Amino acid sequence: MFPKRVRIGYRTYKIVWIDRVDRDDFGIHGNHSADNHRIRASKSEPPSSIANTLLHEILHGVWNIAALPQECDEEQAVTAIANGLSQVWQDNPKVMEFIKDNLNAP
Repeated sequence: MFPKRVRIGYRTYKIVWIDRVDRDDFGIHGNHSADNHRIRASKSEPPSSIANTLLHEILHGVWNIAALPQECDEEQAVTAIANGLSQVWQDNPKVMEFIKDNLNAP
């Protein structure tokens, strides 16, 4: 079952799963919208790609919540992302289980 929500920092993002991705619409596999608190991702990819895309979009959320600038020191960025991902993992065990299961799918 595809997760419907993920908490990133103080925000709860709705996860919208779509059958087909339109590159002109929002990217190759998914997108993150801080303004709408929404992550969209294609569910018509191989399981490992679905998991990778969801994790990728969650990390965009972590970057946004940490208010990191475009030009950011590597150590500052890695620390902020690790802190944010630790919170996401702690608050969303079912989402992280979904990612793990799909990364391990044949």
